[in-house]
Amino acid sequence: MYMEEHLAMFNDTLPCNPIPFLNALITRVKSHDSLWLKSDEAKRIMWVILAMMYSQTACIDMCIQYEELKAKWEEERKEVA
Repeated sequence: MYMEEHLAMFNDTLPCNPIPFLNALITRVKSHDSLWLKSDEAKRIMWVILAMMYSQTACIDMCIQYEELKAKWEEERKEVA
């Protein structure tokens, strides 16, 4: 576990457990409110989480990601109906 989760992105290796980073986000949002998510500290923590999801060198286009996830969700809804 990292004592300072917001600095983990600068380590030589990528962490493998997202829970401390997710907990750090929850704790800080509860204590600072949701505007804290726009801070550099929050962005560093989110970078680590996203790097775990997509790989450390991924470039994510949020619009493309949204459309892909929406299409998959709509397909799942059709299968259930």
